[in-house]
Amino acid sequence: YRMEVLLAFVGVSALVIFFGIAVWRSSGVAKTRPYYVYVAGLATLIATAALLSAGILEARFQWMRPWVLTSEPARLTALGRHFIVVYWDISQAEELASRGAVGGFFITHHNVLGKDHAFVRKEVETLKALASENQPRSLWIASDQEGGGVTRLSPPLLPQQSLSSIVALHENASERNDAIRAYTIAQGNELASLGVNLNLSPVVDLKNQIVNPNDRYTR
Repeated sequence: YRMEVLLAFVGVSALVIFFGIAVWRSSGVAKTRPYYVYVAGLATLIATAALLSAGILEARFQWMRPWVLTSEPARLTALGRHFIVVYWDISQAEELASRGAVGGFFITHHNVLGKDHAFVRKEVETLKALASENQPRSLWIASDQEGGGVTRLSPPLLPQQSLSSIVALHENASERNDAIRAYTIAQGNELASLGVNLNLSPVVDLKNQIVNPNDRYTR
């Protein structure tokens, strides 16, 4: 949705500029203007600066993209293997994989939305096959499937409770360890069935005796 977001940003900025100019012109040539006219003028300046910045950055991106993809293959592979990237269009991901331009892909909710398990698995396997033609290393397929409130791939994967809720059910240390092991085995098998081989979960979430509710997520 990158292009949609960009177009929405441009549209909103253009509306702010149009509205600001209209307000400023409607105030006439009076020496003293209502405060809202100056607010509209400031908003217009900010929107104009933002629009120009977005245009410059987008132009730079569009100029660099083909230059990167057509660079010397060995160099592209040597540098690209250090990056795991997000994609929105599978055709773009296939192009990167076929050129050996990345070390892996991060798949999340927008990559699996409206797709069944077999379809996503096929897309992942296609990317791996394309990448294997240009680099000896296996392609990383990463996601962030923690369970609880963070389930980027559910559906098609089954949702899981948060690990903390599993831990809370077992006071006995041995039973708790067994429950955690069963939880993570189920999670790993689910991810592997989709072709995911790297899960970006936190090492620890600090939620014990919370004082500030805005400061509870591994800060």
